[in-house]
Amino acid sequence: MNVFPFVSILIANYNRENFLPKAIESALNQTYTNLEIVIVDDFSTDRSWEILTAFAQKYPQIRIEQNKSNLGVGYTKKKLLDEAKGEILFILDSDDAIAKQAVSKSVEIHLKNPEVGLVYTDQFMCNVALQPLKQESISRKIPKHESHLSFHGIGHLVSIKKSAYNKIPGLNPNLKVAVDQDLYYQMEEVAPIQFLNEKLYFYRQNMASISLNQNKHRAWNQKIELIEQAIERRMKAGSALKLPSSRMLYLSKWYSRHKLGPGNILIATRIATQEFNFKVLAYIAEYHLRRSIFRYL
Repeated sequence: MNVFPFVSILIANYNRENFLPKAIESALNQTYTNLEIVIVDDFSTDRSWEILTAFAQKYPQIRIEQNKSNLGVGYTKKKLLDEAKGEILFILDSDDAIAKQAVSKSVEIHLKNPEVGLVYTDQFMCNVALQPLKQESISRKIPKHESHLSFHGIGHLVSIKKSAYNKIPGLNPNLKVAVDQDLYYQMEEVAPIQFLNEKLYFYRQNMASISLNQNKHRAWNQKIELIEQAIERRMKAGSALKLPSSRMLYLSKWYSRHKLGPGNILIATRIATQEFNFKVLAYIAEYHLRRSIFRYL
């Protein structure tokens, strides 16, 4: 990899006309300049394509494409990752934003650690207006004896070496939710990952997003399936990466059966008490004492 590698900032978009300009502007305002911004619109029904066309006409570093029909986030992100020209690929959601030095600081980590396949940073948790909240981020360093599968730690901003991405089986284009988790699980199976402990990403808690709206339970179910797929892959390959505990899987599936999201600790406690399920109560207490069930499942 050369000392000034070409970078691709990848944005998948669907019906984010109100937030899309801010995401694009944050990509354009990077201090790192050897880059392209690639945006694929998943056949939006709002003004997104009109906005994208205007940006692309004004800025030559922007490449845009629109799916011929609404094919879902899995298909769209896979297309972005597969077709990107950069040596390092950055993933930016179309309703979020990145700090001006996000790319340059991440590239520096990649260059210092050529064996690393994925770099992720800390993030600001923001309101709909993209103003940072006093809320703890889910991004954190994963201990050496753990993996992202056993110790949920990877948040935004994520960047990956294209050479490492080319080694994974590839994203499932049919996935509608939990696409990022599928990518993270696969990436850590082919190369080391590295945490950059700086808040360089602005994560908008948009109630219309897939992970926060009525699809939250669906996303949770999909994540459990992806965890089980990752376990199967790693056991088959004889991987030394840490696997999730049986307690984690048991509690995850119990949450899924009761259509609970990972943050519903109080509701889960009430249901488990009504069921006299002391095993679940013990596991909930254990994870709650470790500060947040969402961060450990």
